[in-house]
Amino acid sequence: MPWRSSTTWHDLGNVVLNFRWADGQFGRLPVLATDLVQEKVTVIFAGGPPAAIAAKEATSSIPIVFTSGDDPVRSGLVASLSRPGGNVTGVSILLRETQAKRLELLRELIPSASMVGLLTHPRAGVPCPDLATGRA
Repeated sequence: MPWRSSTTWHDLGNVVLNFRWADGQFGRLPVLATDLVQEKVTVIFAGGPPAAIAAKEATSSIPIVFTSGDDPVRSGLVASLSRPGGNVTGVSILLRETQAKRLELLRELIPSASMVGLLTHPRAGVPCPDLATGRA
């Protein structure tokens, strides 16, 4: 299979890291996630919502830990922030619930800031729509 060339293993003694790389081709993520399930990994770490969604669709029994700049409830990864439910949990840094506090801290740190830049991946969209429109 062509994606096998993007597979690497790192044996760290007490744990083996079994990587799968989609190389920016999100359409490959379901196949890669299914491959990890077939390898019977103990846990799947998913970097970003597309990888986490592919992993969630591939298994309901292997724990999935994600990182995200998106709202995991809105993207369908978890049922709620307080009780994620199922086999998926993780960390999200750009949640609506914390936007106002982040901007408040930024204002305290840099009171002279009059313009703040937000850099994101074009396919990811705006991670916090309220932040982009100044309603945080």
